[in-house]
Amino acid sequence: MFHELDQVLLQLKSDTIIVPTEILFCNVNNYFGRGRLATRALHLFDEMPQYRCQHTVKSVNSLLNALLKCGAFNKMKEVLSSIDKYGKPEACIYNILINGYSQSGCFDDALKLFDEMVKKKVKPTGVTFGTLIHGLCKNFKIGELSLAFKLKEESYEGKIKVDSAIYSTLISSLIKAGRSDEVSGILEEMREKGCEPDTVSYNGVKPDVISYNMILSAVFRIKNWKEGAYLFEDMPRRGCVPDILSYRIVFDGLCEGSQFEEVAVVLDEMMFKGYKPRRDRLEIFLQRLCESGKWEILGKVISSLSKGNAVDADWSFISNAALLDHFSCKVSVAVLVGQNGLSADT
Repeated sequence: MFHELDQVLLQLKSDTIIVPTEILFCNVNNYFGRGRLATRALHLFDEMPQYRCQHTVKSVNSLLNALLKCGAFNKMKEVLSSIDKYGKPEACIYNILINGYSQSGCFDDALKLFDEMVKKKVKPTGVTFGTLIHGLCKNFKIGELSLAFKLKEESYEGKIKVDSAIYSTLISSLIKAGRSDEVSGILEEMREKGCEPDTVSYNGVKPDVISYNMILSAVFRIKNWKEGAYLFEDMPRRGCVPDILSYRIVFDGLCEGSQFEEVAVVLDEMMFKGYKPRRDRLEIFLQRLCESGKWEILGKVISSLSKGNAVDADWSFISNAALLDHFSCKVSVAVLVGQNGLSADT
């Protein structure tokens, strides 16, 4: 494939009638970037005048993108040193360079580039702030989380919309820093700004079940049952399938909040998927249903457990909750979870 491409480029160079457009070289360099051919991309960029095609910021942009894909961060710095001769740099070019510095661990240089943008009156975009905030949270040094929040505020001051990816990055960092109590404030701010919560990580990566589980745990830890249930329901819509841990987090959280009807629905889904709650948590749930006199819900729960082969046939009579007093319910629940392979560890 590369041999054929070289032949085409050679013909274009010698052809005096056809003048290749800049977009052609941008596309070829994008191809070199995907092939991790940094040297080829640089060589083609340098040879563009020989094809009677002049450089503009567009071809610089495509070259930097190719070098970023190749991880050629030092080469990106070389291009940066001569960038002004190709025209006034756009925000897109700075975004690529900032992303490159961030990925290479040179975050101080990324911040300097951001300052340079401001000095040259190049307006940062949402991608600019998102890349910086993601980098700050990823490095996670003392004081950098505060700087990440400061950048978020700066974006609003500049009337730049902060998307859910940025908020998700901040939420994850708060959780890692042991500051889960602040998550509810972030979620409330998102609602006020008209930004629906999800866990799309930066750079367009799809939400993953690990990040969802992390946020679900934090939300239920601060007793925000409604938000937790919303996020859980939102997972399939975002292309993320809940796993057994997701269900257990939601089951435990809603049970803790005495959201019995919602817990019963979650349990029914678990049984359908072949998942089981932890033995001790199931026992607590059934016991609370007994103590609160939620006999109708208890009957539905036992029915779900039976359908999911989690309840022995000998215990089907427990669904007749009207015959159970508080003591017998305690005994029944204890025996029920003990006879059906449910342990506190599984």
